[in-house]
Amino acid sequence: MPEVIIFKPKSEIDAKQNIKDFIQFSQKLPALNEEMEYKSSSWKGVANFTKFGIPSQNKEVANQLDPSIMFFAKAYLTYSQTQARTKNPNEIKALRAIEAAMLISHGAVDITKINSAVLDNAAQVAREKLGTGAAYQCGSHLQKLQGFLVQKHMIPKFTWKNPNKRGVDVVEKVGEEGTANREKKLPDEDALLAIAEVCNLGEGNLANRDVFTTSAMPILLCAPARASELFYLSVDCLHYDKDSNNKPVMGYRWHSGKGFGYEVEWIPDVMNPVAKTVVKRLTEMSKQSREWAKKMETIVDAMNAGETPSFPRHATCPDVPTDSTPLTLVQVANAMGYANNSAKNPDDKTNVDGARAFLKTRGFTEKGWKATEKKYCLRDLIPKLIERLPKGFPYVQYKTGNDVKVKWSQALFSSHTNEFDLKKQTIETELWMPTINTLNEDLAKTKKKNKKSGELVNVSSIFERHNYPSSYVITSHQLRHMLSTIAKVNGMKEQVLTKWAGRAEGKHNRVYNHTTPRQYKEKAALIQKHKKILTNWAYENLK
Repeated sequence: MPEVIIFKPKSEIDAKQNIKDFIQFSQKLPALNEEMEYKSSSWKGVANFTKFGIPSQNKEVANQLDPSIMFFAKAYLTYSQTQARTKNPNEIKALRAIEAAMLISHGAVDITKINSAVLDNAAQVAREKLGTGAAYQCGSHLQKLQGFLVQKHMIPKFTWKNPNKRGVDVVEKVGEEGTANREKKLPDEDALLAIAEVCNLGEGNLANRDVFTTSAMPILLCAPARASELFYLSVDCLHYDKDSNNKPVMGYRWHSGKGFGYEVEWIPDVMNPVAKTVVKRLTEMSKQSREWAKKMETIVDAMNAGETPSFPRHATCPDVPTDSTPLTLVQVANAMGYANNSAKNPDDKTNVDGARAFLKTRGFTEKGWKATEKKYCLRDLIPKLIERLPKGFPYVQYKTGNDVKVKWSQALFSSHTNEFDLKKQTIETELWMPTINTLNEDLAKTKKKNKKSGELVNVSSIFERHNYPSSYVITSHQLRHMLSTIAKVNGMKEQVLTKWAGRAEGKHNRVYNHTTPRQYKEKAALIQKHKKILTNWAYENLK
């Protein structure tokens, strides 16, 4: 675990100096990710330093936080997120609220003048600008900010509590509202059965996208994991062992995205055959891309050692005698992964134009390059292939789970560019990994629109592709709620459920528990029945 770096103020009487020192201190901290630029008002993957209500795409200077708070805002967000990284940094809400409140009352932001009145106004701004839940979060972070400023001697000592009320808790609601909430969190049975039916068609009757969706969902039915964690799995993810009764058991070697680390997620016996089948399908589907990744690992290692490796042959690679044989424009494109239109001659104008466009997007910008002109050989293209490798290669670079180390050559969901596209040609020289969005976009009618026309794009969900009603909708996260509820209804202990679900804290289990009032009543009646039996037994045998 990385060492936590704490800011220690030097002065207890000079608040402005402490703020200045804090800003300088935070600027020296490591960046929150490799993609963000500290000087920018938009930190990719972290937050945008913009005023309340400004869309994330709007980068205009007038919509950025006021210069009087910008330096402190960046310092505070960096420091707070260094202490405890979160997916959605809500500190920015508090900073925006402070800015809005102080611009009205003071004309500029002066951190040393933050008091109860300023915080009250900031909390009110949050209530006006945000929904109930978000306003409560903003108020909580205002309270956290106030505590920080007092502790670091940046403002005088005083007490302030978040006045914004938490939203109505619907987790354990009864009646119509409770029923509606439970139904929203749990999957539609018809949609779930439809996926099972498609899965049973067999991989020989399924496109790669179908194999992906109908394999990913059964894995999520085996253990209550987050769907984003699916992509941490490697091809050797199945773990075999024996329980305390010497009975064979099977589980997934799983990595939790919320700090629980690597664990074996045990699979219910009834799901073992399904788990084996879908892992086998994914292993076979990813074989080609994993083999390509392995070839590229060898090539990168050779290049780093100063050696000259052979060009890796693949399906669209031109059949030439040696790596030094000159290539035509179309052959260069073929070597880089471009697939010819089989119905046309390789030198057909349509094919040449397609090859030219393909190469242009891959850094080949030579003007006046004639189709028959031979500018490159395979050996020249090796550096170009390396340039197309994903960032972080040979390891998959995940947006979350920074400590997860899985090589592309071992990743269960390793794929090629366009592999799931039913219209485009797969590019066998480029690696690609599906995401949680890839999965969820296939589980509902598309919402994507054409950027030019504004019309919905012609993309079918798995239900539409297999002639099920287009109204069928399911989300990957609903399975996590369903399994947690089943476990709770059947008496799984909190500690066991917490570990099985890979949760950092047991208190989060309640959010995933959608036991109905009727089930609670039946459970209570069963307990009373057993209690009565035990009481009678004790009376008869112990009197």
